Amino acid sequence: TRFDEKNCNAQCRKCNRFEEGNAQGYRRGLIEKYGEKAVELLEIKKFNTSHLNLPEIEILTKYYKEKIKELCD
Repeated sequence: TRFDEKNCNAQCRKCNRFEEGNAQGYRRGLIEKYGEKAVELLEIKKFNTSHLNLPEIEILTKYYKEKIKELCD
């Protein structure tokens, strides 16, 4: 889930650092934002390991550089 955009969300310092990620609060927030089914899919994905090869990494790098450029414009 490292490269899944739905699993990339900010947390406050207290939750992230002192409450070890506040997993239950984070999950509730994901459900509010994306819905129960999307969260369940993320939870299933966490058990699958994937190893990206160099072309896949290059494609992701290009994709996110373009997204950053769009956000900065």
